[in-house]
Amino acid sequence: MTTRKLTLLFFSLCGLIGCGATDERSAKVGDSEQSVAYLSNADGNLDIYIKNIKSQEVNQVTNNELDDLNPTWSFDGNHLAFLGRTLNSTFIELYNVASKKRKTLVDTVHSPTWIEFSPNENLLVFIGTDDEKQSVKTVDLMSNIQTVYTSEKSELISPKFSRDGNRIAVIENDNITILTKQGIKSEIVPTQYRILDFDWGESDSSLYVTARYEKNINIYHLDISNNQLDLIVESPFIDIEGRFFPPNNLLFLSSRLDGTTRQLYLLNLESKISEQLSPSGIEIMNPSWSSDGKAVTYTQYVKGRFTSVLFEINTDTHTPVSPTDSGFHLLPKVRPIPRE
Repeated sequence: MTTRKLTLLFFSLCGLIGCGATDERSAKVGDSEQSVAYLSNADGNLDIYIKNIKSQEVNQVTNNELDDLNPTWSFDGNHLAFLGRTLNSTFIELYNVASKKRKTLVDTVHSPTWIEFSPNENLLVFIGTDDEKQSVKTVDLMSNIQTVYTSEKSELISPKFSRDGNRIAVIENDNITILTKQGIKSEIVPTQYRILDFDWGESDSSLYVTARYEKNINIYHLDISNNQLDLIVESPFIDIEGRFFPPNNLLFLSSRLDGTTRQLYLLNLESKISEQLSPSGIEIMNPSWSSDGKAVTYTQYVKGRFTSVLFEINTDTHTPVSPTDSGFHLLPKVRPIPRE
């Protein structure tokens, strides 16, 4: 089963399994202090919470009928977008941190999935479905929607802006398609590789891709300018979810130590030295950098519990963001430092 299918299955199970109430509490989250958004089933189904790390105060953002998914911060830290779900609809909502108000950006007619903010402007990219065809679309904070690219038959997954915001990459039929915001398309065709996941590198011609080659799943660097793939992380086991931070840091998950649980590693791409960041024997998923590169969030799985964790690199400390004794608490994302 592919990495993305495991992720979808994982979220489906979260909606089906009921867990007891936790000690989450609603309160005001300080605007200038470090905070983390994450999903939690403290209220029954998966809702979005924001936790102030210093005060430990928690604000429950959503309370929809079904699991909310895919929280993503705006580049300036002022907004949080997510997929809201009810029994009859899926839609994109926007939460304003300062006003604590929500509004619908994209309604259910577009069947939105896979959302992510641009790294340098208030623009979201998402996958929409119209007339049974999937499209890469963008939407601004005023709900102005633009269709960038429509696939005739292919499945589109996980669109992401390049770090300068000028290009969009998307997985299309296990391959990578590169788009400009004006819809100009180019395909990257490493025919013997099956792309499972990716992240942009430092430039708009650089990607780090998780790909299956023969029986191995490894991480490669892809130079878009010449379609050159170079092996970055290789092991006898599974290496996935490479997450780049400039100029030369790459997070990744690997089961290389014991072949069973996935641990979190940090690779220095210049020195080629990697170090294990997470405790052995604990299953790790969903790694994500803070906007300043000083912290990493991840989900850990221990004894049937999913916990959101904040790892501060300078102090080498792992701090649970959510309760550890009950419930599901997933996909933590550090809020970018708010800008004026």
